[in-house]
Order: sequence, then structure tokens, then C-alpha cells
Amino acid sequence: MMDFAPVFALIIGIDLYQVHNPLNGAVADANAFECFLKERFPSSQITTLLDAQATRENIKLAFERLRNDPAIQKGDAIIIYFAGHGGRAPVSDDWMGWKPQDSQIEMICPVDIGIRSGLAKTTIGGIPDLTVAIWLNGIAREKGNNITLILDCCHSAGANRCDEETAYVPRRISNPPDISLDDYNIWASDPETKNARSTGVPLAFVGQNQESHVLLAACGQIELAFENDKRGLFTRGLLDVLRQSDLRNLTYTSLIQNVRIPKFNQNPQCQGRYRDRVVFNAHTTRGNLSLIQGFKGNGMIVLKAGEVHGIKESSHFAIYRDGSSVSSTPLCTLIVKTIMPTTSNLSTLDRSDFSDVPSPFYAREISKELI
Repeated sequence: MMDFAPVFALIIGIDLYQVHNPLNGAVADANAFECFLKERFPSSQITTLLDAQATRENIKLAFERLRNDPAIQKGDAIIIYFAGHGGRAPVSDDWMGWKPQDSQIEMICPVDIGIRSGLAKTTIGGIPDLTVAIWLNGIAREKGNNITLILDCCHSAGANRCDEETAYVPRRISNPPDISLDDYNIWASDPETKNARSTGVPLAFVGQNQESHVLLAACGQIELAFENDKRGLFTRGLLDVLRQSDLRNLTYTSLIQNVRIPKFNQNPQCQGRYRDRVVFNAHTTRGNLSLIQGFKGNGMIVLKAGEVHGIKESSHFAIYRDGSSVSSTPLCTLIVKTIMPTTSNLSTLDRSDFSDVPSPFYAREISKELI
């Protein structure tokens, strides 16, 4: 067992929505993620909510238990994983607090979204990002900010159409119910609501000042998250990297850079002030020690990571022949010349011949001082 803080997890997976279209892979994803935690962290304390268990009320209570659980000490790792539908809903004109620019707010969708309940037959809504952020801020105040939020769902659908390939199913509800009065009351009673979303952050689930947790999201704010062959593309790719990596050296940024998804328009995101920490470990911040694969083609050296993965122009990469040789002397050092959304073109420092660079190759980002 590795030298990590104790791990506590809340895992939510929903296929069988009570009102809306079902999914086929969210529960399988949740089960697979739970298995991964049990394989790597034998002492994990895991709460799992699947299908009918994953009501809005049960999800709320599970967040509250994480905040109040005396077994969780400050700094222990807390992982919250959600696989299911996401959606967007308009913010009421009567709400006088913070509003997004387009007056639409993102949400995760519990299993009972759209059900009419209680004597008043009130429609149960989704759980808006602002509500999730407030809940997470509450956990962080009590238990510290070693919190990871993983979302395998669509966060918005307004600018997208469904994929024409019917084998790929988007995880989204197009027209969810309006935001509930309960959520407006939660927002109004929280003294930090005005800070719960930070200007310029593309995903609203990041939370107050980006400090309460690290967010790993299946796609960008105006993209769709897909499932195929009864599994989510993001969770499958995420677990592939986690299982193949030395978690003692893997940062959140490195993790998301190495997730591979066979869809051009689904780009995983990593957000949060502490995204350069080692995964699930608040006490360790290290450089990017994991390797990113690349290849040569059409006279170019291509790195399989780009702008959405945090690659910057003029970044330097040490080049290795294979993934097991990172401890040896690198073959050479290359520099980023041009950046695309999901790939980057590299060049030699002195524009010399790059025939010695193998294909495929493996690259590790290094600081300029090490050159």
C-alpha cells in the first residue's frame, strides 16, 4: 500500500432514470471506479449510490455525511465521483444574486429528476453547480481541501447537437426542470455564494476561488460527454491512466493530459488551484513526472496533448524511447512550437534534424533550468 492519506469516497452512478432516457454505462463506470479504489486503497471508506439509491435527497445527505464524519480527519483524501446525465437550466429572473452570463446554470441529474413529490407535487430538479460548490466548500472547511470531484456527464448542451453516430450516446438531459426553490434558498443562505464561481473558469463546478477541490471533468462546458459499448469514454480513459501510472508521481494535470478519448469534440478538463498536486494527496506537489505519448508524421513531431491539457508555447519536453526509461538520460529535448486544442507540434531547440526521435516516443515536461 502506498503512502497516501486515508481515502474516503462517494460514488454515484445512474442508468435507470425514473422519468428521462436511461443510460447504459454509468453504473458500470461507477462499479469500475469503486473496484479501482479497492484495488489501490484497501482502507477506503466508500459510499456507493446506484440507480434508485441516487435520489437528490440521498446525494445531499451523502455530502453532509462527508462533512460531518468524525472518522475523516483534516487532510484525508475525499473523492466524489458522478456518472450520469448532466444538464442546464435557466436561472430565475427573480434571483438577485450572481448569474452566469447566459443565465443558464449547469447541473448534475439525480435519478428522480422530473418526479413530482410531496403534498404540493413539487417537481424535483437537478443539483446545480452552485449548490454542489456550496456543499463542497462546507466539506473543505471541516475536512480540508484534499478533495477530488470527478464528473462523467455533460455540463451543458445548449450549443451542441447529438452525435450522428448512434453508437455514441451523450450523457445529458436537454430540458431539465427549473431550478428548485430549495436551491435558491441554499444559495441565499450561504455567505460565500458570491465567490462560488470564479471569473474565467470554464466549468462552474470548480467551487469557491478554485481552492476547495480539484475537478476532473469529462468534457468542456460547451461539449458533450459520451458513452459507448456500455461504458463512459471518459471514465474508461481515466481508469486506464490511473491503473498504468505510479500514483506517487502522478499529478492531476498529468493525469488529464494522458486521458485518451476517441472523440474529437470531447476534451477532458482539469481545474482547481491545486491541480499540480499528486493525485489524492494534499501533502505532495511535484513537477509533471508522467509521460505523454507522441509520434512523427508528415514531417512533424506531434505531442498527444494540447491547449485543453494545459500545454504552453515554448514548454520544454525531455524525450524518451519508451515509458520505462524515464529514469535514464533522455534522447533529446524538444520545445513546443505550435499548439492545437488536443495536440502540439514540437521542434528541436536548434532546428536540427530530428531523425533520432523514435515514433512513437514518450515526453516529460521539464523546466528550462534543467536544460
